[in-house]
Amino acid sequence: MEKTFFFHSGLPRSGSTLLSEILGQNPEFYNGPGSPLFDLLYNLYDMCAAGDLFQSNPKMDWIDGVVNHSLRSFYDDRDESVIFDKNFHWTGAGSQIAASYGIENPKIICSVRDIDEILASFISMIHRNAGEGKSNFIDRMCHQRAMLPITDVYRCELVISDDGILGRACQSLFHGLQGVLKDSIHLVEYNDLVDDTENTIRAIYEFLEQPYFEHDFTSISGGPDIDESVYGLADMHDVRPTIGRTSSDPKDVLPEEILEKYSGMEFWRS
Repeated sequence: MEKTFFFHSGLPRSGSTLLSEILGQNPEFYNGPGSPLFDLLYNLYDMCAAGDLFQSNPKMDWIDGVVNHSLRSFYDDRDESVIFDKNFHWTGAGSQIAASYGIENPKIICSVRDIDEILASFISMIHRNAGEGKSNFIDRMCHQRAMLPITDVYRCELVISDDGILGRACQSLFHGLQGVLKDSIHLVEYNDLVDDTENTIRAIYEFLEQPYFEHDFTSISGGPDIDESVYGLADMHDVRPTIGRTSSDPKDVLPEEILEKYSGMEFWRS
């Protein structure tokens, strides 16, 4: 069966897992956890370009064929007709989606949220999991960068740095909104998803040009079945069964200097 492929991108801690679980209620949709296909796309090109053997006998059509097949074969185990591949960096892929995956008019859903709320979500999650006995991926990166005392300020700076999980996603989204994919991106604000769920989901269906499915917003699955120990944060992808707002106010979580430094950074609204 020929599958239709869409992409799910945006910013971390912005409701992307909640959105995946909602859309996944549609029996024709599969919107699973993050996938490595974006990394394969770029790492394969870089690896080949750096090698003497490939440079002396380049076969670009072969690379495109390998990458194109990877998208289809990665989801061979899924029976759904519509597949969403999730990665926070698809918006930075530019024309490569068409060139390598053969999708001429890609559609990318992007989950977004206020930057200070994202940072507060990360810090709150780290504090909740502090007693689990295993360091989280953010603190591990802090240790790798410098032997400095790990503080919430340092954690935030790392998360939003150029190669941090939030910083990289912001760069990809910014480039996507400025480049060839700008008309292929549909932004889904976290507050809209939580406060006006049905209209937000209907707008996604309209963007995707898919027939609407009547979702049950009062009984949401608990999140993807993945190994959270990789991240050292046991509830990183947990989803509550009912939609509601439980996040703390960033002013109650973040240091003052972080609030002042990263307020008003929501470039996608300008």
